[in-house]
Amino acid sequence: MTFQDIINCSTIESVLDGNNSPAKEEVLDAVGRARSGEGLSLKDTAILLNAPSELVPDIIEAAKEVNLRIHGKVITFYGVCYISDECINACRYCGDSAHSDVQIWGSAKRRTLTLEEFEKDLSALLEGHDFKEVCFLAGEHPKAFDTDALILYMQTVSEIYKGKIILNVAPKTAEEFRRIRDAIPNKLHFRVFQETYDRYVYEREHPTGPKADFGWRLTSQSRALEAGFDEVGFGVLFGLNDGKFGSRYEIMGLKTHSDYLSATFGVHPMSISFPRVLVATGVDYEIPQPVDDDVEFIKLVAVTRLAIPETNLIITCREKTGFRSKIRPIINIEDFGAKPGPGANYDNGVHFQMELPDRRSGEEIRQEMKEQGYDVR
Repeated sequence: MTFQDIINCSTIESVLDGNNSPAKEEVLDAVGRARSGEGLSLKDTAILLNAPSELVPDIIEAAKEVNLRIHGKVITFYGVCYISDECINACRYCGDSAHSDVQIWGSAKRRTLTLEEFEKDLSALLEGHDFKEVCFLAGEHPKAFDTDALILYMQTVSEIYKGKIILNVAPKTAEEFRRIRDAIPNKLHFRVFQETYDRYVYEREHPTGPKADFGWRLTSQSRALEAGFDEVGFGVLFGLNDGKFGSRYEIMGLKTHSDYLSATFGVHPMSISFPRVLVATGVDYEIPQPVDDDVEFIKLVAVTRLAIPETNLIITCREKTGFRSKIRPIINIEDFGAKPGPGANYDNGVHFQMELPDRRSGEEIRQEMKEQGYDVR
C-alpha cells in the first residue's frame, strides 16, 4: 500500500476545478441528496464546497438536520493528557517544533512526564468528568518516549480507567501497533492529523524529522486498523494550504481518505477534527492562508457533515466561545477544558503548545451545553 492508493491529488483538483462555479440548481440538488443522510459523492462534495455564499445557509441547515437525525442532540466530552512535549520534528508552525526558539518557558522546560507524574495528571483529569474517552498525546522523540514506554503508560491507564483510549501519537509500524493492541484491553482509537493532504504544502511545512514522510503518515490509520485497533480518526490543520483550492482541497482529501477506509476496512473514521493553525510562542511563522471567516469555516465543517454523516466531528478550545456555540449543532465531540502541556491537568504553570482562544473550564462549558439543551456525555 502506498499513499497513491489513498489520495490522488490530480483527481481531487480535477473534480474541484470541474465544479468550480456550480449553478444554484446544482447546489440545491446536492443539498437535497445530502438530506438523506447517506453521504455525498466526491462531485457533490465539490459542488457544495464551491457553492456561492448566499447558499451557505441552506448547506448549514441541512447539516444541522442530518446531524440531529443521525447523532441526536448529544455532545461527548473527551479528556486530554499530554505525556511529552519533546519532539525531533521541525514543523514550521508548531510551538513544540525541534527548531522552536523557545526551549525553556519560564520555569517550565520541555519534558516527558515520569510515570508518577503521569498518574497524577490522569487522576486530576478524571476528577472532572466521567469520560467515555481520553486522548493521550506525545511528541515524536523515540529517545524520550518510545513504544515500550507508551505501552507501560497505557497499561497503567487501563488499571484505573476502563473507557476508550485515544492515542494521538506519532505513526507506528504495523508490528508496534500490534504490540500496543495486544497489551491494552481497552477500546483503542488511533488518531493522527495529516495536517494537509496537499503533498507539496506538506513537504514545505514539515522539512525535517520523521514527520517529513507524507506517505508514512497518510498510511498510518490503515496500519492501525490492520493491527486490530477498534477505531481511527484524522483531521487537517486549516490555514496551512495556500494552494489554488486551499481548505476546500483539504475537505476533499478527508472525504477521499474516508472513502478509502470504508472500501478497504468497512469502516469510516470514528472522528474528524477541525483545528485551525494558531499562533505559538517562540515560533516566527506567518499562517499561509488563515481561515478566519466564520461563514467559510462553518461551511467547511457543514459540508463534511453532509459528505461523511456517520463520522463524529470535533471542535475544541482552539475556537472562540461564541463560535463553539454557533457550530455546535453540526458537531458531536468537544474537549473538556483541554490544557495542551505535559502535567497541565494538575500544574497551572505548564507551558501550552499554542495560544488558546477558549480558556474556560470544562465545568463552564458543560453547563453552557446543558443550558442549550444538550445531552452531555
